[in-house]
Amino acid sequence: MDEQSPPEAEDDVTVAAGVGHWLAEARLDRDLTTAGVAQALHLDVQIVEALESESFDRLGATVFAKGHLRAVAGYLGLDQEEAA
Repeated sequence: MDEQSPPEAEDDVTVAAGVGHWLAEARLDRDLTTAGVAQALHLDVQIVEALESESFDRLGATVFAKGHLRAVAGYLGLDQEEAA
């Protein structure tokens, strides 16, 4: 193995992490809590937590999951279409 192996492996983990990790990282980068995001968007905190844990089955119909995903992504300044 060369010295490049660990960073490449780390990049693979980041890419594989998914949209929930992406949302959580963006939220943490902005020093926001899940409760703060939920309050700002008039959502239950469980919805934000479900998105970040990628527990989409807890959000009901796909249309609701996508809507919540777009709303949270937009609030965090992320690309809403990329999120969905």
